[in-house]
Amino acid sequence: ELADVVAAAVRLGAAFKLTAGLHRALRHTTDAGVDEHGFVNVLAATAAALQGRATPHLAALLDERDPAPLLAVLADADPLAVRRRFTSFGSCSISEPLDDMRALGMLVEVES
Repeated sequence: ELADVVAAAVRLGAAFKLTAGLHRALRHTTDAGVDEHGFVNVLAATAAALQGRATPHLAALLDERDPAPLLAVLADADPLAVRRRFTSFGSCSISEPLDDMRALGMLVEVES
């Protein structure tokens, strides 16, 4: 279902946000056994949709748990175009998304 939403938003030129539960960068299973999407998965699926990839490919990216293919898609993407579509996500935590992005090498620390 999420792959269909991402594909439709890109096709229509619409921006979208996702709320609730995107604390982690990558798709994962919680201690309670619930599968949750990762925000990097959504970024990669959005990038792939912008590149014209079909919905089944987007669904595979949303299901991916290995960061390498997701980061490869993002490396070839136009970050501004991706962020014009996937504008924000909700999380109950500030530190978890940042910690995950640091661990994936997605953040550059700047000394002040």
